[in-house]
Amino acid sequence: MTSPRLIGFARSAIGLAIAAVVAPAIAQNTTASVGGRVVGADGKPVAGATVTVLHVESRTASNLTTDADGRYSARGLRVGGPYTV
Repeated sequence: MTSPRLIGFARSAIGLAIAAVVAPAIAQNTTASVGGRVVGADGKPVAGATVTVLHVESRTASNLTTDADGRYSARGLRVGGPYTV
């Protein structure tokens, strides 16, 4: 027969093992984001403009389109820069 104390210990050990595996995986999901707004010479927002966010060192580019308010947001980017918009 298994004692309740042994069952409690086993559950704790399993919980710690799961936490040890999951925590590093979650911690490695660090990303960066860049956002802004495109306006014309008249100060009005430019909808549908193409914006390119370029990570200079890796030459990785993200192409975006502005919304009705001229806003754009690039998410899931590499941490660190420099970036050119």
